[in-house]
Amino acid sequence: MNVKSLMLLLAIAGLGAGCSEDIENGGDSSATGTRSEIQIEMSGTSESQEYTKAIASESENQINDLKVYLFAAAQQNGPYYYLETWQEGTAYDPANPTTTNFKKQASGSSWKASIYPNELKGVSFIKLLCVANNGSSDVTDGKFYDADGTEIFNAAAPLTAVTTDNDGKITNADAATTETAFKAAYTRQMKNEADGTKDIILTPLLMTGDGQTKISGSVSKVNITLRRAMARFDIDNTTSKSNLTIETITLANARKNTSLWNATLSAVGDKAADLMTYAPVTFPAENTGANNGVKESAIYVYPGLATDESYLVIEGTYKSPVTTQQVPVTYNVPIQKTNGADAQYVDIKANSRYKLKITDVTQAAIYGTFEIEDWTSGGGINIKPDNDTPVFDPATGFAPDDAGSNADLPVAITNADGTTSTTEFKVVDNKSFKVTIAATGKVRAEKSAYTKTPTDGWLEISDPATEEKDGVWYTTFTLTSTNATGQQPILVNFINEAASYDPALWKTLVFYGPLAAPVLTEAAAGHSLGNTMKTDVTPVTASMYKVNGSYITIQAKCIEGVKVKVPAGFAAAEQVGEIADYTATYKLKISDVAQLGGSSVTISVQNAEDETVKSDIEVTLEEPGMTSELNADANNIATISGSAAAYTIKTDIDLLASGNYTFKINSPQGVTVELPSGKWLNVTESAAFDGTCTVYRVAKSSVETYDDFDIVFINKLDANDKLTVTMNKAYSKPKLDAATSGDKSEFNGAPEIAADGYSATVNMYKANDSKVFIKMTCAEAATFASVSGLSVTDEGSGNYEIKVTDASQLTGATTELVASNSSDTERKAKLTITWKDPAITFEKTVDSANAASIEGDNINITGTTFADNYGNLKITIKGYKGSAISVPDLSNTWAGIVGKTPTAIGEDGTAEITFSAATAGDATATADITITVTNGVTNGGDKTITLVKK
Repeated sequence: MNVKSLMLLLAIAGLGAGCSEDIENGGDSSATGTRSEIQIEMSGTSESQEYTKAIASESENQINDLKVYLFAAAQQNGPYYYLETWQEGTAYDPANPTTTNFKKQASGSSWKASIYPNELKGVSFIKLLCVANNGSSDVTDGKFYDADGTEIFNAAAPLTAVTTDNDGKITNADAATTETAFKAAYTRQMKNEADGTKDIILTPLLMTGDGQTKISGSVSKVNITLRRAMARFDIDNTTSKSNLTIETITLANARKNTSLWNATLSAVGDKAADLMTYAPVTFPAENTGANNGVKESAIYVYPGLATDESYLVIEGTYKSPVTTQQVPVTYNVPIQKTNGADAQYVDIKANSRYKLKITDVTQAAIYGTFEIEDWTSGGGINIKPDNDTPVFDPATGFAPDDAGSNADLPVAITNADGTTSTTEFKVVDNKSFKVTIAATGKVRAEKSAYTKTPTDGWLEISDPATEEKDGVWYTTFTLTSTNATGQQPILVNFINEAASYDPALWKTLVFYGPLAAPVLTEAAAGHSLGNTMKTDVTPVTASMYKVNGSYITIQAKCIEGVKVKVPAGFAAAEQVGEIADYTATYKLKISDVAQLGGSSVTISVQNAEDETVKSDIEVTLEEPGMTSELNADANNIATISGSAAAYTIKTDIDLLASGNYTFKINSPQGVTVELPSGKWLNVTESAAFDGTCTVYRVAKSSVETYDDFDIVFINKLDANDKLTVTMNKAYSKPKLDAATSGDKSEFNGAPEIAADGYSATVNMYKANDSKVFIKMTCAEAATFASVSGLSVTDEGSGNYEIKVTDASQLTGATTELVASNSSDTERKAKLTITWKDPAITFEKTVDSANAASIEGDNINITGTTFADNYGNLKITIKGYKGSAISVPDLSNTWAGIVGKTPTAIGEDGTAEITFSAATAGDATATADITITVTNGVTNGGDKTITLVKK
């Protein structure tokens, strides 16, 4: 039933090869400019029916005004969108690419032409919708209509071509014309007006057909069958037998128009309104063959349903057997089939031939039978001889090698529609098998590349063995596969040496190696910032930042194609660019970080035919966060607080002065930032991103308006990830200095002030009313913290009296007195007081007679021992220097003093008194000797030391 076939050979060829040369030499097609070439071959090579005299006439096979409407899609299963239209005319001129014409060239029994589609990135799947002879008659006027007869795809609403962006994404899916919309087109509605238009379907006949291919850099074949949009009626009538001379014929209850693409018909609601009777077609005179046997192509009609109850209206004359006069007659012949006694209307189908065989006629009735036959092709196609194409029978054509078994035989590929291929097979690796081809002559085998990258080394073909039986030659080859797993398929062309060297007469089988896991490599397109891959390990590993939009790009090579299985949180694998040499490029992108549970995920790249044959990618997920911190040079100049997306740096302007400090932003891949100007701080980049951080320098400017300002750092991995550093002028620290007024306790030390003024130390005696003075100033309000046992009194002009009010509460060795900024207590200065004990103490340092013992403030002396041994007793008194010492007159006591009697504690805080028995004024005296020490520290406590003779 095929009318003609379009064979499309698609390849992206290298520069320097011409179209004509490729066609003549059977090579790959070449590119013109940046476009790939599609070679169209129209011939009768797809016909398998035996040709009879009932084949289509030359005019019925005539193809004029052929237009090829191209529709493109991103996926093989669509949706498809209109791309452009190519039409027969002058040959394509690359210099004028907008003129999409093609020119047919005769080639033996066929003709060929080349078109160069405008390739759009991302939509490599192409459908070719062919329309022939639309505009070759009044009925087919070159326009398109909807089912109700309204014109479509005209100047007011033209076909809208698809567009894509730089990433290959379709940008006008809502506006572009879809394949579905295009295939809803109908012909113009026919008319049969009494005094007006009387339409008749004439040749050349409207034909349509479609096919599909893919622009992928490989050679592919697509057969397109052109089908006529109408049915044909033949009338078998012999006047000499039937006495009927047919003069006109027409069809009643006929459809007014037809779908260009054989759309499913719906029953009409009102036959009178929705159906019509065609204008009568004149039956030719007898000398043309009419009324003298079969009149082929008596009338063409549009398809209809059985429910239309269509019928032929035959008008003519009937020769009465009684009067021998020609009587005008009209017969209505229902389009019915009989089943026993029942008669049922039948559908009228497009591209089908209906023959009415008239068997008997009376003046009142006509009798005959309908035959429904395929409307096979004929005109314009040379009838092929019997020795054309070699024959291969998949059921019996393979046999084991002499040393092999049936397990070594190839297995037929299952097509996408579930059918079993008769020309494509998968071999068993490293095995041999036999293939037998039948033909009318000896057959030779030639290998050819399936793609533009030849890889025919894995399949070896032996010399043939031939045998002739009953005029048929059987040629057997032994094929051996070696390391075929994962290799590109190989075409083996079996050529009948008795036929012409016409590729259309070859028998081609395609052999695939066993399934292999996809081979993964890094794609040139690369990855998003910071992501990496290692493809030289198994499994392949990758590192990706956990950011929405983060991606890696891989190339996956697999003969059978691939399926990519991604985990939750990832978008479906996005194909990038076209597939070339079985290698597809995919972008694997994180779409929802929230769904990424752990620190790693697995992406599986599977063989499209078997998901267990796969290559995995183990992906480590890296955190993309940013942090900020001060460098050591900030010292006390600045402090930082905060976390996550917000930090505050407080800068002490006084300490910063003319110096500077630095802070850093830690990030995975660096940041972008717009550094502010005209602020009280100058912030500049000090060190560029080094793989971990970027360093920024801070210095004081001349601006003295100290408002807070923000610096926003944007993660280079994710524009939505921002870290804000707020620059804040720290409140001033109070400063300490020597007091400019006030008299400290004489016995206390003077405060020692640190160079920066933020700390001081002083020695004070821990005695009530012990006091020192210090000066504390601050740019803002500041106060001293209260300390139990101390009073702090503002004496004016920044001078403060620090006085002990209750020494008993000062229990530590030191006390810290802190002055804090009233607005920020962390901004402070500190006076550290080291307490000195004011108490007077004593000890014996020499007791030569070993006669003395200390009990409290008494020194008990054994008199006889002291006297008999002429003992010496030295007492060392310790206390504040200058504390007065009073010793009574010893002229009449039992012990005298050796040397000078001290009157006060010395500068070193000690005084020594030595008593001696040898210098006693009255050795027999017994009265106590009392030493009184008056403390030089106010409220420090006096001391009375009593020497008691025992």
